[in-house]
Amino acid sequence: MLGGCVRPLHTTLNALTDLEVEAAATARLTPGAADLIWRSREANKSVAVVSNNSVAAVTAFLEAHGLLTAVDLISARVDPDPGLMKPNPHLVRQALDQPGADAALSLLVGDSVTDMQASKSAGITAVGYANKAGKADRLAEAGADVVVTSMGELAAALSMR
Repeated sequence: MLGGCVRPLHTTLNALTDLEVEAAATARLTPGAADLIWRSREANKSVAVVSNNSVAAVTAFLEAHGLLTAVDLISARVDPDPGLMKPNPHLVRQALDQPGADAALSLLVGDSVTDMQASKSAGITAVGYANKAGKADRLAEAGADVVVTSMGELAAALSMR
């Protein structure tokens, strides 16, 4: 017992979720992400968000940016066990467990090494989004099948299909 106070795990998780939801209100949307999501929908592609953040925070963020209706599924943290978060493929596999999902036709676009690791562990294509200098090499080393530096590149590729 530190300082005479031990918080139950659910209380800590609730406090974390509250802070994430608060931060979602001011979080900026990645340039080109909305266009990519809407183009995916126009091409009849399902869109899922896989996040180590809470479902409540992801929902708040998508609502704030007018994207909630464009997303078919949110696979995000609901369990306090950090072992179920990326790089563990649990959240990716949860998205793939949905009817009609096909790992062979799925990809995960992510900007972190843990995103690439989770993608590869789940057996899906890993697209690295190198939004900062030096990230391209790290994402490639982590197993990215392809690395892009803008969401526009992905949206353009989708339009060509």
